[in-house]
Amino acid sequence: MRKLFLQKGQLTDRFFLSSEQTHHLVTVYRHNWKDPIQITDSKGASGFYLIKGLIDGRAQVELQVLEPIDSTGGQEHRLELVLVQSYLKADKFEWILQKACELDVAAIYGVATKNCVAVYKDKKLAAKEARWQRILVEASQQCGREKLPHLETTFSFTDALQVEKDKGALLLLAYENEDKQSLKKALQAYKGQRIVLCIGPEGGYIEEEVQQVQSLGGQSISLGRTILRAETAAIAGLSMINYEKRM
Repeated sequence: MRKLFLQKGQLTDRFFLSSEQTHHLVTVYRHNWKDPIQITDSKGASGFYLIKGLIDGRAQVELQVLEPIDSTGGQEHRLELVLVQSYLKADKFEWILQKACELDVAAIYGVATKNCVAVYKDKKLAAKEARWQRILVEASQQCGREKLPHLETTFSFTDALQVEKDKGALLLLAYENEDKQSLKKALQAYKGQRIVLCIGPEGGYIEEEVQQVQSLGGQSISLGRTILRAETAAIAGLSMINYEKRM
């Protein structure tokens, strides 16, 4: 079943999809109008719709069944996986967003750390964030997620860590110089639901950043014997956590 997300507005009995959504649904995917589409809005409400017509390149959809909203947000007994990712150059950060979305992360923080090669000023960051949001929407629709991951780019590295500590999350920082604590050992000792994985930039973390995590009760962990590229480390770490805590 095809799934769509509305970033703005709430579900109603009948409304129009955007031109872009209509193009992908009708032209690219050749969706059969007799088959329902699951649509979720920005508030988490979800319903099943049928296409009733096309007007000026936009599909009009009509509600068939509205799903009841789970008051717990579906998270009562579910692992919440969070990625704190330092900015990377070129398209590496975008690739991580896409794959992290497929690996069911609940939230992603894009942060600037000392060794970041990619530097985004306010105006450029706003344009980048709009593109990153589109990537998350497309990836979520492709892999059939129930909910869009939250993307946060306004916090510093320290602020992101503090916010997650206040939520009771386990803070883990992948560090190439860590040779005592493995990711597996850290996960085996944790019985909570929210896990934060911090992945540094191409140049890695500086010692002060590692100490920041430790001062908040977090741990530096190893992802294995070899030094991984930043984008490899992010996906490998998220996959390892999924295997250990969800399988």
